[in-house]
Amino acid sequence: MARLSVDSVFLALGIVFFFAVSSVAGAGLVQTETEQTVAGGNTWCIAKPPTSDAKLEDNINFSCTESGMNCDPIHMGGDCYEPYTLVSHASVAMNIYYKCHQQQPNACFFNGTGIIVQDDPSYGTCRFL
Repeated sequence: MARLSVDSVFLALGIVFFFAVSSVAGAGLVQTETEQTVAGGNTWCIAKPPTSDAKLEDNINFSCTESGMNCDPIHMGGDCYEPYTLVSHASVAMNIYYKCHQQQPNACFFNGTGIIVQDDPSYGTCRFL
């Protein structure tokens, strides 16, 4: 009966490990390099369009009252003051909060009223960072 060498055993285990990791990545349990780039790259947090005015105001207040948040762009004279709409101002404030929290997905939850997008929502002089 042939005996397996230690090298053969480690090679076999390595092959099994490779296929196990590959199948987990394919099942969506492990992010691929492309998914990590999208998740942590150029994404922005904005308000979902059907969000009520009351919730938009809550989002602005929550985002702009946390220490370190600079919501000057949505104040009169700021680059994002126009258009003067709650959804526009809330989107800017929510994105500031999201960016200050390293684009963590939960930093765009806002009780289900935030959505992460991959298209830059900047407009005119208003630049979403």
